[in-house]
Amino acid sequence: MGSFIKKIKYLWTKVANHQGIRRYASNTSWLFTEQFLRLISNFLIGIYVVRYLGPDQFGILAFALAFSGIFAALSKLGLEEVMVRELVLRPDRKLKYLGTGFWLKVGSGLISFGTIALILPFTGNEPTTNFYILLIAASIIFESFIVIESWFHSIVMAKFISLCKILQLALSGILKLYFIFTGAELFYFVLVYVIDIVSLASFLLYAYISQGNKSYFRYFSFKYAASMLKNSWPLMLITVMAMIYFKIDQVLIKFMLGETEVGIYASASRIIEAVILLPTIISASLFPAIIKARSFGESIYYQRLQYLFDFLFWLSVGISLVLTFTADWLMVFLFGQEFDEGGIILAIKVWSVVVLSYGMAWSKWMYAEGRFKINVVFQAYIIIVNIGLNFILIPIYGPAGAAVASVLAISTSYPLFALLIPSQHLSVKMFFTSLNPLPYVKLIREWLSKS
Repeated sequence: MGSFIKKIKYLWTKVANHQGIRRYASNTSWLFTEQFLRLISNFLIGIYVVRYLGPDQFGILAFALAFSGIFAALSKLGLEEVMVRELVLRPDRKLKYLGTGFWLKVGSGLISFGTIALILPFTGNEPTTNFYILLIAASIIFESFIVIESWFHSIVMAKFISLCKILQLALSGILKLYFIFTGAELFYFVLVYVIDIVSLASFLLYAYISQGNKSYFRYFSFKYAASMLKNSWPLMLITVMAMIYFKIDQVLIKFMLGETEVGIYASASRIIEAVILLPTIISASLFPAIIKARSFGESIYYQRLQYLFDFLFWLSVGISLVLTFTADWLMVFLFGQEFDEGGIILAIKVWSVVVLSYGMAWSKWMYAEGRFKINVVFQAYIIIVNIGLNFILIPIYGPAGAAVASVLAISTSYPLFALLIPSQHLSVKMFFTSLNPLPYVKLIREWLSKS
């Protein structure tokens, strides 16, 4: 036993003193810290914002964010992952890649803003609502500075990104609380979202310059632009489609029912968004290690992939069961009596977390295998089914119908694609393996007997 402990200590010392491992561990810890603080801030402060604004005002805010968010996703162009790869492979061409990516995003941001400005007069919205949407949409241009994140990621220096986002998070939280305590109007809460984007852009630019880097604003290469867009278009479509799936129901509810119903539905969705962050962080953190396991052989690689599927599946099932039975009480406790109708919405929509959690591991597996086109078709199917069901179910069941549509759309997508596409048959096997709780019951019994 003593020799075993000595070996463990020796290995731990080797790992702890390994410069590369320490660097990646530090990088991951900063990302974890920022995501955890964002989860806490968005949930706790978000509750106060929703309670303060009430269903009507919060409904307007949620609709403005959802409407502009769909176009904001288009302006991202899916360049982030592509730029990280290129900056890792060709660090000597940093300024050209950053400059090209920046101006591509500026151009796409202007196009997105112009498209929104052209569409809004035909939506039938109140002039004030359209003004809020345009204000948020104008800030999309500042997201061009997000290209700086790609450079920091390429040199494994997420610390600077996380610090910038933590500062932005703190500023945003302080402003929201200040406006609540001073009894501010809805306009100021819309303004906070604009300040969020502008402040993050400013912090990132300062962090970039503070590292002694030269300006990239005067650099642009049509050759690099064509190459980057060629490689990024599947990721862009996936990002846009995912945003449409998450936000289109709020847009349709507003046009079919009104702002109050949007506010109730969006408040329940806030809880879902907070819950889904947990499996998102877990899958993002563990998947690089799973990919590296491929070097040890296919069997170990797929075994670890199965472990990830199993863990995310049962974690999300446990969360969904708890929220289903506490949904009515939780909505009133968190947001107030005005939001009691959101209980049924939360109880239904929370089951999408089970499929979404499983889908996160599946999507990352597809990225690792280079199967982007499958993901594009998959996302397109979800959107078509979701929108079709929304048009059928919202007029009959109200916001609860949108929740049912959301769950049905994503629940039927994975089984259908897994059965129709031969390369996905393995995921069917992994899914049904995850459904079997007996191995975990056995492990728990063994652990209890030993304790």
